[in-house]
Amino acid sequence: MTDAASRAEERVARVRDDPAGRYAPAREFYQVASGPRRRYGHAELSFMRWSLARVVLAPETAERPGSPWWRAVNERLLRDKTEAHLLCAGNTAAAGARSVEFRVHFSAHPTPAAGTARTTPASSRATWSARTWPPPSRGWSGS
Repeated sequence: MTDAASRAEERVARVRDDPAGRYAPAREFYQVASGPRRRYGHAELSFMRWSLARVVLAPETAERPGSPWWRAVNERLLRDKTEAHLLCAGNTAAAGARSVEFRVHFSAHPTPAAGTARTTPASSRATWSARTWPPPSRGWSGS
């Protein structure tokens, strides 16, 4: 594990059972951002506040435990984001995972690449709606 990866793992471990504490490393990644990266940060942090309000990030030992799946996904995102932040801040180690490399690239170029889902005609809202609604009648129970 790279130095940045180890440090990121330690930082995330400190907030593992602190739902509100998970917000700090997420916010830190976007704190010095401007332009498109700042807009992505607003959206991501808004979603994280929603996750906190829904209590899906609560520890397993809480009176109302959170979701193990949501906690794991959020933890991976935090770890990647924290490692990328450390790498962008001058740590010379290589990224510990491909997902971290994407975060580092995003830090330098925070716009969607040409041909991504956001820019292709097949992913327009009208096409998406036509493909997914109404739900298929074969075996769909609605629950």
